[in-house]
Amino acid sequence: MARKSVDSTEEQGRKEAGFPPYSLCGSVPLWLLHNRTHGVASTVSDPLATAMPPLLVYDGSCGFCSRAVQFILRHERRHDLHFVPRDSPLGQNLRRQFHLEQVESLLWITDGKACIESTAVLRAAKYVGGIWALLAAMGSLVPAPLRDWGYRWIARNRRRLSTGAATCFSPTAEQKARFLI
Repeated sequence: MARKSVDSTEEQGRKEAGFPPYSLCGSVPLWLLHNRTHGVASTVSDPLATAMPPLLVYDGSCGFCSRAVQFILRHERRHDLHFVPRDSPLGQNLRRQFHLEQVESLLWITDGKACIESTAVLRAAKYVGGIWALLAAMGSLVPAPLRDWGYRWIARNRRRLSTGAATCFSPTAEQKARFLI
């Protein structure tokens, strides 16, 4: 009987937070991880977590990912997104905090939640704005398992799909300040 009251208390806390423990769209709520990790703030109790600009954790050694970052920098409207290479100390720490060390995907971190795979791509497209935000809205209508299958297919074939000569990217001073290591 005592176990049932504990379970109902946990369930009540989840309902009050307004989202399920694991979202089908690929997001991992920070409040769920708070009890499993030390030093991770909850979006509810830590206003700093919601005030931080969005972060995109990407594979810095992948040409496909690097071109995606360059695309975002060319087309963004807000200019507040920060970029973190996945294998940098900060990137490894973020992946560890969200228990995503084994995930080989982009991570979109905002409002205390980390999105992976196709959901991260949709969030990045929404961030870019314009026609890309409209495409992201339409893409979000596709079921997440199907979107993620497409994401993983592209990820497996990214070297073959990436054509053309590699270009060396030279960010401006303002852009360089947004790359966190």
